[in-house]
Amino acid sequence: MEWAAMLPHLAGLQVVRLEALTDEVIVEVSADGPEAACPACQQPSRRRHGHYTRLVADQPIGAHRVTIHLRVRRFRCQNPACPRRTFGESMPALVEPHARHSRPLQRALQDIGLTLGGRPGARFARRRAISVSRMTLLRRVRALPDPDFTTPTVLGVDDFALRRGRRYGTLLVDLERRRPVDVLPDRTAEALAGWLREHGQPAIICRDRGGDYASGARQGAPEACQVADRFHLQKNSSEILERILIRYPAALRAAVTDESPAVAPTSAAQPIAAIAADPPAEPRRARRVARYERVMTLRREGWSITAIGEAVGLSRPTVRKYVTADGFPEWPAGRGKLRPGAAHATYIQQRWTEGCRDGKRIWEELRARGFSGSVRMVQKFIAPWRVEPSRRGRAARKPGLTPAPAPPRPRPPSARQAVWLLVRPLNELEPEQQAMRGRLLAATPEVERALAVIVAFRRMVHDRDHAALDGWLRTAEASGVRELRRFAASLQRDRAAVEAALTEAWSSGQVEGQVTKLKLIKRQMYGRGKLDLLRKRLLLAG
Repeated sequence: MEWAAMLPHLAGLQVVRLEALTDEVIVEVSADGPEAACPACQQPSRRRHGHYTRLVADQPIGAHRVTIHLRVRRFRCQNPACPRRTFGESMPALVEPHARHSRPLQRALQDIGLTLGGRPGARFARRRAISVSRMTLLRRVRALPDPDFTTPTVLGVDDFALRRGRRYGTLLVDLERRRPVDVLPDRTAEALAGWLREHGQPAIICRDRGGDYASGARQGAPEACQVADRFHLQKNSSEILERILIRYPAALRAAVTDESPAVAPTSAAQPIAAIAADPPAEPRRARRVARYERVMTLRREGWSITAIGEAVGLSRPTVRKYVTADGFPEWPAGRGKLRPGAAHATYIQQRWTEGCRDGKRIWEELRARGFSGSVRMVQKFIAPWRVEPSRRGRAARKPGLTPAPAPPRPRPPSARQAVWLLVRPLNELEPEQQAMRGRLLAATPEVERALAVIVAFRRMVHDRDHAALDGWLRTAEASGVRELRRFAASLQRDRAAVEAALTEAWSSGQVEGQVTKLKLIKRQMYGRGKLDLLRKRLLLAG
């Protein structure tokens, strides 16, 4: 009874021998019945022909692996019409034909393979006294049947990267049941349309604003209601504002211009922070300025953007950015780990002012505060501050330096950072950020007009105000900003899905969560799992 409780899958079998070794438990079992049925004709037979022993691995008991020595009897088939002359008795509750793992161990290995994958699963199994290879685990996963599903009433569609920038797939999610239903090997309209024609038409399809999914949904499920995702609508509006800001690099620089006069240093030398903030040499900028001037010269001569790109060796987006900008687009200042004004750089200046001249000691203190740079980085940062030779470090290259820190040179925000600065509620900004926002809007009246239209759109989507859509489209058309007019035209082309986004309760939020889960599984496999294995693990992980 004790063994029957510990090994319930041995019920109906006779335990002939039980032996406990240091790290292994051996259980010898055999069948009790006097007869067995032929697997071909199902006729029972009592005529024994012989026997043999199968070694079957079973689930471990504690830290001991379990090996079942299964004594299998062979019988002669007594049906003259049966093609088989002899057969071995089967024990389906314990083990499959020709298998080396018991059914309980097979289920455990399938669960380990689905949860952890190949190599991590094999390491996990070894720590639990299960000897299995990574390929066996992957074969177990691939052999599992696909889960049954009915055609979703509300289907979510989104893409994911199999290899970023080169190869993408499509994830389909049942939004009512909140579970993935399939994974497609690409993100083309033909693939989505083919899947819809094969598996039936849902009533609602939630998607992003990509044209391929819109076309595939129209081809495969023409009667379905397409719903544009509200998050992607908000994201599109931010991207439009970013494109407008890219055309005004001078305004971005004006956002951080300090109106107060700079304080002159007390000595002829530059202050510490100013030395640390000095820009690098200018050859690269000179080349960029020359390319910019050539682009503008060709544009004035009437060349197209494509022709200019081929002549100068630039991409079309870069040429378009040059010709639409109000001046030469400067690069933002560098973002090193010890840039002036950063927390670690401020701490170094504080320690230097306190009299600490040991670069290694300062580095050790920074390491305790979470700094990940090298000691050489700290030594190079403080090297220009030294006014006399010391035991550590080198002498200053410029005499007369004073250790009084000065405010760091302000760095203009990028276009993407400026978008965040503009669309965020004003009461959530710091006073310095509010001042930057005001200077930016004062420098560009077109951005101020566009911001009012973008904010109205974001409020309309957030409140799902369907009645305000027509008025907003007219406002965007009359704004005079070409990016807003193009955005309004794209919304007009996809108007049915946009209106559904403002009236329907469904969105693609659940799909984004499933994409995150898929990415986690893909990274667990270190990018080496093929699509079929990734699909099995996602659909069957539960």
